[in-house]
Amino acid sequence: PALLQKLTQRMTKSYDVDLLRLTMLGGAMVERATEFGTPV
Repeated sequence: PALLQKLTQRMTKSYDVDLLRLTMLGGAMVERATEFGTPV
């Protein structure tokens, strides 16, 4: 499904960027929370 992958990548490029930002932000928040021993 290489062609399908290319199509979906093209379609969701901007969406993926937003998702990546959210994931990174969420990961940083979780890391910070676990650092201070706060239950997530």
